[in-house]
Amino acid sequence: MKKTLINILLASCSFSVIADTLVNDNNLSIEDEVKCMADNIYHEARNQSIDGMYAVGYVVMNRVNHSDFPRRIDGVIASKQQRTNTNACEVIYDGKLSKWNNAPLKYKCQFSWYCDGKSDKIKDNRAMIVAIAIATDIVKWNRINFNTDITANSLYYHTKKVNPEWNKTFEKVITIDDHIFYK
Repeated sequence: MKKTLINILLASCSFSVIADTLVNDNNLSIEDEVKCMADNIYHEARNQSIDGMYAVGYVVMNRVNHSDFPRRIDGVIASKQQRTNTNACEVIYDGKLSKWNNAPLKYKCQFSWYCDGKSDKIKDNRAMIVAIAIATDIVKWNRINFNTDITANSLYYHTKKVNPEWNKTFEKVITIDDHIFYK
């Protein structure tokens, strides 16, 4: 396991050297995609195993590759229900009161951390380094081959702590650590 993680980190470091010059089909740099994916993996699964962290990343990529979701990593992660009035709304963002037009509704995002009103500050540097390595691996290899998805093309997941109504409409695929995955 340690050797695998070291190889992932080494691949991540060497890949980041050329990431500035690579751009995906949607004109978003690979480096930006990796950062966005790493933030999501960190906030959703930093307390999970390596497999659990990969699984969260696979769900994002499965959505990117599915016609029902945005075609970009940042679009998938930022998917939300939002206020639609034209006046600025007061919302809690990063622990502070802000005024936004079309602000996300609290707890109505696809990924809970994105609009929970809590700070998104990184507190566990080690977990973030692992998240960056995993995100780099997933984003980089998605361009070539995506046959290693341990979630079997899952598009949804939730923590075992909740039992959302929507889970009854999808096929349960696998449980990894604290998350249950569906397609």
